[in-house]
Amino acid sequence: MPKIFWYYCVVAIGIAFMIVTMVKKRNFLDLFSFFLSATALGYLFEVLGLFVLGSYQYKPGVFKDFIAEDILGHLLCNGFFWGGIAVFISAFSLNSLWILLISIAFMFVEIFFLKVGAYEHHWWKLYMTGISAFVIFTTIKKWFLGLRKNKQHFIIGLVQNVYQDDILFSVPYQLCLAIIYSVFVTAHKKWYYTFLPLVLNILIDSLFAFLKILNFYNGCNLFYFEFFRILGFVIFILLEKYTLWSKGSYLIKGAKS
Repeated sequence: MPKIFWYYCVVAIGIAFMIVTMVKKRNFLDLFSFFLSATALGYLFEVLGLFVLGSYQYKPGVFKDFIAEDILGHLLCNGFFWGGIAVFISAFSLNSLWILLISIAFMFVEIFFLKVGAYEHHWWKLYMTGISAFVIFTTIKKWFLGLRKNKQHFIIGLVQNVYQDDILFSVPYQLCLAIIYSVFVTAHKKWYYTFLPLVLNILIDSLFAFLKILNFYNGCNLFYFEFFRILGFVIFILLEKYTLWSKGSYLIKGAKS
């Protein structure tokens, strides 16, 4: 059986969990928006573990280049398998026992992937997967519950539902910001080009807050909002600077394998 087949299997499992959640909760827009956020968070954590620290390696058997193999495996597993199950756990607010059982199930999936040669450990250990899954799923569930308490919303009045109104504006807004960040940070090496999109982002957010398009609730304010903006920006800069370069530990390890 081709190794990529097993990746398709876990993708199907993640999608199935996602479909069940959306059918039962009947809230497609909110859940899909959270799915994208949870997936992005999963991608961020795995970029650190996979590409920077060289913890393990994906082997779907599609490409000859080991980095291309890792990128494909990483996108499939985190985008659908982890993301779909994370939304299921969060939407149904599963307790710690269920999260523990799901984390153990993730360990069994990893054992199977190791056995069929679709995955390989470098310095990573099996128990680390279980611990990481439990911590990440618990954190994501609390994050989801926090988002439901209306900490911040974009309100522009396109539709009556406040959540849908927020999504219709915030998703394209964040996409435009991501494109601007990527262009300025990767295409220009001078420091003032690097920080220009962050300054522009803060000014636009401040303008939206002044115009009451960006609204905060339950103790959240523009200061805290921009703190997380800056934190995400710094992480992005570090990843862009140190990932997939010859001085990175992962690339060195990969070159030796």
